[in-house]
Amino acid sequence: MTSHHTTEQIVTLLKCATEEHSVLQIDMQDFDDALNLCGSSPMCFNVTDDDAGVVLNACRDAAAHLGNAQVAAAVVVCGIADTSGNYKLAHLQEVFEVFRQAMDESAFLVFGASCDPSLKTSMRVTWLAGAPDR
Repeated sequence: MTSHHTTEQIVTLLKCATEEHSVLQIDMQDFDDALNLCGSSPMCFNVTDDDAGVVLNACRDAAAHLGNAQVAAAVVVCGIADTSGNYKLAHLQEVFEVFRQAMDESAFLVFGASCDPSLKTSMRVTWLAGAPDR
């Protein structure tokens, strides 16, 4: 599954969680390890919306595409304006649970959140998952 964004654009969006203003800063080594485990043709997905239900349903649909795929690693980053708007930390937890439940227990999951004032009342979820090239 690939959204209208290229894998490079998805990786750029994911890197926002390694920046200093992130709510939960992703360790750069964990991030690099996850990208290496995702291989050269990972599945990627990005959604932005003002409605939590729309975002969570889109995440569930993306996670359903994992099916029986051998996913070794995934990186998920949630972007929100701040925690005083439409989205709270509980919404971030819900997104995490959607992807954690869709993956095998042995898979490597890196999850982060970042503040992006340009989102105003929206939430953005960027997700990349895959397995090493064989």
